[in-house]
Amino acid sequence: MKLKSRVSPMMEPVNVAPTGGPATFDPTVLLNSDETMLMAYVGKNLAVWRCPADPRSGPYNGPANPTWNGTIIPATRSYSMSSACGSVCLSWFKTLNHGINSGSVSTVGAWLDGSQYGNTSSQIWATFGRSADFSKAGPSQIFMIVDESPYSINDGSLGVTVAKPQIVDWPGISHANGCGFGFCDGHSEIHKWRGVITTLHGPAYTDSSVSATDPDWLWISQHASIQR
Repeated sequence: MKLKSRVSPMMEPVNVAPTGGPATFDPTVLLNSDETMLMAYVGKNLAVWRCPADPRSGPYNGPANPTWNGTIIPATRSYSMSSACGSVCLSWFKTLNHGINSGSVSTVGAWLDGSQYGNTSSQIWATFGRSADFSKAGPSQIFMIVDESPYSINDGSLGVTVAKPQIVDWPGISHANGCGFGFCDGHSEIHKWRGVITTLHGPAYTDSSVSATDPDWLWISQHASIQR
């Protein structure tokens, strides 16, 4: 577990943003296989979930642990998963009661149509939970993992609206006004922003409407989903 060597009582907390919830400085969440299903595939290496450019640190606030108690630690997670990618818990999925096939394993695609769960009933915008879902867009075109701005990160997904020019969650800008993306085919790249996303240097805007010609919104929406 590599985080241990990075924990230090001498580190100063950096309060650059809302913490993103009570688990921001609780690495035990990532070690829980029910909470982080991908952890089994990375050898329980906590460091892979945090970008070295993430400036946040704060007091450990998880369950009693002699390794971390009383220390200032780095933020647990810098990365989020696209809301258009992944699978969904079927028991929760059935509670939405939107009249679509309850046997589907693909995510509902929160925010794709501009509302949190509206896409579940219309399914206008594609989501990607299985290889078979890549019928109109190839896996090299759709991003799965992204650096999220420390001013925006809250839950485990980066919400993207593709139906209208709106930014729900804000990707990061820490790589010289660029952001790291991991795509569904396994490749990764740094994308440089040219429009409104680079203006976020504080808590995320309440009104996130943007111009329909904003190059940042166009790029991220075109790489999040595609119309069925």
